[in-house]
Amino acid sequence: MAFISGWVSNIILFIFLSIIIELLLPSSAMKKYVKVVLGLLLIVMILQPVFSFFSKDIGESLGEWQEANGTGNDYIKKSIDLKKREIQASHTAYILEQMAVQLKSMAEEELVNSYGLEIADIKLETSKQLTELSSQQDIEGVYVVLQSSAEEESVEAVKLVSIDTEKKDAEKLNDSQKNNSKIVTLLGRCWQLDPGVITISHTEGGEEAR
Repeated sequence: MAFISGWVSNIILFIFLSIIIELLLPSSAMKKYVKVVLGLLLIVMILQPVFSFFSKDIGESLGEWQEANGTGNDYIKKSIDLKKREIQASHTAYILEQMAVQLKSMAEEELVNSYGLEIADIKLETSKQLTELSSQQDIEGVYVVLQSSAEEESVEAVKLVSIDTEKKDAEKLNDSQKNNSKIVTLLGRCWQLDPGVITISHTEGGEEAR
């Protein structure tokens, strides 16, 4: 606002000075040239804000705009760091998916042959930011969901004709826990992992065990 008021005041002052100069000049050809010069100077003064805008340093203008809109260096740095972390997290998730596929392939055949089970789902956890497929030692948690293999399901369907009604629930639970412990040991051996990081569950209501 102060700039506008100063600009208008300068124009008014210049007009008054121009009138005084014209009154003081004698009527001659020189007076015409003076009027032309004064007119050009008046135009320049009127266009002064436009000239000031274009002559202003672009970097300074950008800095003022960033500061006014909260997009300074700190904000830009934080945005870059956030995007970098998102990319790293996405890359780590992709690597864990690839490792899960490898682990499933390593244990699948022996798991089917020994227990008639197959891996329905497997999830891996790590607190590290993985940049490449590292060793299994980077894995801090393995969550495995097991289900009966297709061959085992067909055999069980035939065996349903004979139902053992004498086996107690406690014995069934004990057998299930023993099997889970053996399965965890088998998976740990196949994957060269500490069995303590492996958690298994069954799609058909089996007990979860470590």
